Amino acid sequence: MRVTYQRFGGLSPALMNRAPRYEAELSPRDASAARRLIPSEFFGQASTDSKRRRPDAFVHEIAVEDEGREHRVMLADEEISPALRPFVDWLQRRAGVT
Repeated sequence: MRVTYQRFGGLSPALMNRAPRYEAELSPRDASAARRLIPSEFFGQASTDSKRRRPDAFVHEIAVEDEGREHRVMLADEEISPALRPFVDWLQRRAGVT
């Protein structure tokens, strides 16, 4: 499994910069943990329409390649479903985003 994650946005200049990009080919153990956190609907989820995003909202760019499936989305923070939030939190810890 390969994952890519980056958070960007925010209102203050300190938050406007992109957080460090996290890209990894996950170990079998980490891939197993990630699979448990990724809800099945993730692979069909559409990105947040840029016209609906609040100008001060964080946006999360998430890409997952796993077992022949690939999906990339850009989601405004408020549009992350409760089912997807544990995976986003896991990615943020890995990326060192606070």
